[in-house]
Amino acid sequence: MLLNGKVALITGAARGIGRAAAMVLAEESAAVGVADIAPEVHETAEAIRQLGRRAASAVFDIADPAQVQAGVVQIREQLGDIDILVNDAAIVTNIAPLIRMTHDA
Repeated sequence: MLLNGKVALITGAARGIGRAAAMVLAEESAAVGVADIAPEVHETAEAIRQLGRRAASAVFDIADPAQVQAGVVQIREQLGDIDILVNDAAIVTNIAPLIRMTHDA
C-alpha cells in the first residue's frame, strides 16, 4: 500500500525490466500507465488489472515527441496526473554524456 493514490508511467513496459517495474508498482497499489512501441504492452496493462489495480496502456515510439505527447495525454485521461515516471525504454546506439547527445541519437 506504499503507493496508494499515486499514478506511475513506465516506458518500455511490454517486457523485461519495464514490465517487472510496472508489476511491482502495481503490487504497491499504484495505478499504472504502461507504454511501449510493442503492442504487447496491452498485456502488461491487463496483468495489472488482474491484480485489482487501475491500468492504462499506450503504444508509441519514445523517439517521436509527438507520439510521446499523444500517448501521455491518453494515459493521463484514463488515470489522472502522473506522480512517478520510469523511463525504461531505450535502445542505445550512441554512448556519450547526455549533454552532448542529440535528440536523434
